[in-house]
Amino acid sequence: MLKNTTRISLFFIAIFTLFLLSSCKANMITDIKSDGSGLYTQEIGFTADEINSINSMGGGTSLCDSTQSDLSSMPANTTKREEKRGDETWCVFEAPFTSLDELRSFYGNSDIVINDISLVDNVYNYDVTLDTGGSDFSSSFGMINMKWIVKMPGKVTNHNADEVDGSKLTWNLAYGQTIHIYAESKKSVFPSISNTTILIGLGLLCLCILMLVLIVVVVFLLVRKNKANKAVGG
Repeated sequence: MLKNTTRISLFFIAIFTLFLLSSCKANMITDIKSDGSGLYTQEIGFTADEINSINSMGGGTSLCDSTQSDLSSMPANTTKREEKRGDETWCVFEAPFTSLDELRSFYGNSDIVINDISLVDNVYNYDVTLDTGGSDFSSSFGMINMKWIVKMPGKVTNHNADEVDGSKLTWNLAYGQTIHIYAESKKSVFPSISNTTILIGLGLLCLCILMLVLIVVVVFLLVRKNKANKAVGG
């Protein structure tokens, strides 16, 4: 029993050491929908060499299970899955939230200071302060390459992100720093229209035009035939 316990301890030490010394990647993603619901995701990526190093220590625990043990701030309804992205293996942990209130409550259980997360006059405000030297970041991610990603609803009007891709904003984090993150987006007053709806609408419009053309052609032929009959009769 003692030998087995020592082996498991070495397994977790190996993972923690890799977190500190390797180039592992971590993304923390908040995807906010227009109704205030959304999905919070933490994902950690490992290279093949890092996985081989961990597996060589044994321990009888899967990679994502051992990683999840460090994510103490994730809510109880968190789901996990493993993804292959090229040569990398990613452990993905997802927790849905139903409202901005629930998101604020979830953030409140971590090293995230909430300055403002709200929807006021059709403007979404996202303003938080992160302490990457806090326990949530240091125990879970150590010195690895971290990104904080927020997908804002509506059109982004203001932000201090390092990278922008439409409504997707990315901040590059460094361990042991305090970083202020803010973004604003404008809620559309018009309902969103999916591509499928647009295609159906265009199809119906084309059908209506075709029917109109057919009606005009039929009327034209009938009138022409009527004039021809009158000419013959006359």
